[in-house]
Amino acid sequence: MNTFKSLRVFSKWGMVALVITMFSSCSFKNEEAKESKNLPIGVWRGELDLMTLDSLKLPFEFRLDSLENHLEMTLINGPEELAGHIVEVKGDSIHIELAIFNGVIELIQNGNSMEGYFLNLAKGPDYKLPLHCEFGVNYRIGETHYGKKYDFSGKWETSFGKGENAYPAIGSFSQFGDKITGTFLTETGDFRFLEGQVVDSSLVMTAFDGSHAFYFGGNLNGDTIEGVFNSGSHYATTWKAVRNTNFSLSDPYKLTYLKEGYQTVEFDFPGLTTEHISLTDEKYKDRVVLIQIMGSWCPNCMDECEYFNELYTKYHDKGLEIIGISFEATKDLEQARKDLSKLVDYYQLPYDFGIGGLSSKKEASAAFPMLNKIMSFPTSILLDRSGKVVQIHTGFSGPSTGKVFEAYKTRMETTLENIL
Repeated sequence: MNTFKSLRVFSKWGMVALVITMFSSCSFKNEEAKESKNLPIGVWRGELDLMTLDSLKLPFEFRLDSLENHLEMTLINGPEELAGHIVEVKGDSIHIELAIFNGVIELIQNGNSMEGYFLNLAKGPDYKLPLHCEFGVNYRIGETHYGKKYDFSGKWETSFGKGENAYPAIGSFSQFGDKITGTFLTETGDFRFLEGQVVDSSLVMTAFDGSHAFYFGGNLNGDTIEGVFNSGSHYATTWKAVRNTNFSLSDPYKLTYLKEGYQTVEFDFPGLTTEHISLTDEKYKDRVVLIQIMGSWCPNCMDECEYFNELYTKYHDKGLEIIGISFEATKDLEQARKDLSKLVDYYQLPYDFGIGGLSSKKEASAAFPMLNKIMSFPTSILLDRSGKVVQIHTGFSGPSTGKVFEAYKTRMETTLENIL
């Protein structure tokens, strides 16, 4: 049975919620509805329509809380809760301003259900996905599947796409009964927390973070998983994976490097809150500087910002400065500053930021001509007190990658302590 047939079989079983989100399981059975302006307060189940030919639906969980002077939505993502999304209620109309990414949710309430759209404004005013929400539903995924199941736990050598567009990855999965969690690591980062379900020899895993809607469906044929990957309504490709405990990706410290004849980097960009930001500014003299090439739209950058915040707190008094250079999804400087400010404010980031340009690897590479290329957002560059480059790291594999993330932190902090 191929992947697409397998996904249709899921639908025949009536398991609408087999498209799983990364959001952690919350019990609806004991949830009591509290009313605020007739809007039930508590845990809701949302379902995004990805607008695909297969009519794929992406369910997720969120909680509405009535705070002292406003309503707030919290996206529940495994061990993390992304709070701070402001809910405005006008009659039966619900407007939700997303806290981190440039997007909104618009809904019309009808009792314990809501209908509307998720709009990803970073992709333009016309990019929207239909959204259905229900309160008091006593399931998140669907009925538990007790039949014979294949165990997908372990490490999988993976390839996304075909031909010249193919790129390698590692699938890392843990399975308990019919529930499966994990992520895919690529040479430019990971897909963060994925969660899903296994039925017989097929799996579905998804993630939704308030901006990115990722769907992975796969079916085991022999010893190979053959699958499809959808990102929202705008991108789709295929993937294949085989078990391989010895497979590894390219060294992230060797993918981006200084061209011959260079020992440092230079830049002068508009600052987030200042006219300009440059390494020649007095505050960076004789300081160890960590440069973060990133974008507020980038989920891996979100994880990296959270970690760099910890680094800044731990090492700033010892001589560390961090500068984030953001490449945003707009050429308008003031809009770019506004978009970046949402991320900075959400994580209360204490270090400096500048606006590098448009969110393009080509443009980022042109902005740093002393490097061979920028192939990933984020990319980090560490300079010693004399301004010489100590290391360049491509991509960021965050908390969902477990030991990979811990190994990265150990190496980074060891290096910092040595040069500080």
